[in-house]
Amino acid sequence: LAKTDRLDARVLARFAEEVESHLLEKRTENQTKLDALVTCRQQHKQNRTRLLNQRGMAREKLAIASLGN
Repeated sequence: LAKTDRLDARVLARFAEEVESHLLEKRTENQTKLDALVTCRQQHKQNRTRLLNQRGMAREKLAIASLGN
């Protein structure tokens, strides 16, 4: 096998440059708002799934009614 330390070092240096440039980019206000909305939507979907699962497992009529339609 050929010694690749020099090649590895170059690849790692190039990767670090790319990552650093992306980390230094300032996010716009719209990007920040969109991230918040996406997170909120994911949380609502998870909560809906949780409630539907609870309703599916409920046996008592009162428990089913309390979990909504």
